[in-house]
Amino acid sequence: MNKKINRRSFLESSALAFPIIFIPSVLKSKSPKRNKICGGERGITFYYRTHGFNSSEEAKIREALGTFASRFVHRWVLDYTYKKAGNAYCMKGGYWKDCNMHRQNYYSKSQMLRYQIKKLAIAVPFPEMDIYAYHKRDNTWGLSSSSHAIKVMNSNGIDIRGKFKMKLNRFYLGFNAGKAQWAKTIAHEALHNLGHCHGAQMEAFSDAVYHCLECD
Repeated sequence: MNKKINRRSFLESSALAFPIIFIPSVLKSKSPKRNKICGGERGITFYYRTHGFNSSEEAKIREALGTFASRFVHRWVLDYTYKKAGNAYCMKGGYWKDCNMHRQNYYSKSQMLRYQIKKLAIAVPFPEMDIYAYHKRDNTWGLSSSSHAIKVMNSNGIDIRGKFKMKLNRFYLGFNAGKAQWAKTIAHEALHNLGHCHGAQMEAFSDAVYHCLECD
């Protein structure tokens, strides 16, 4: 003879056998604030975000970005670079072709930096920048996240794709290096994002950003 099962006792026994698991909803992390930097009349204006820095480090980065914004596309910096490095250049493999520069014959590979700065100087908007933190006791002040982060395309107009992505070493942010030194570091990593690699041209450009007092 089948026993009649009470509905309440059935639900209670089922709950014991198969406990209900509550899965908490995923909490959305707050997006980093989008900040604006203006490099003055002859500089550039752009937006940036920082990731993983404390407030004093962010203040130091903002100061450095102000210097970077006033110097990065300044004519003196470019003139100094080519005067010191001549036609020397170093470019990541594939970048020239990725920007369709092989379809024109006006700029040589050694003049790619001149072409990029010329286009970036009048780009509206200027590419945004993401700056991430890392901490390492070594001789690196910064790292680039990608050698193809920004593509300045061969175009009669302005065709710039991507945004700047780099890392800055918090170990050195705690030192007393000034804003010009950090502007130099940011410019160095920006050139990596633009497809350039270590060599005389990159060294000359970074030094020019550091020394260009007349740019501010």
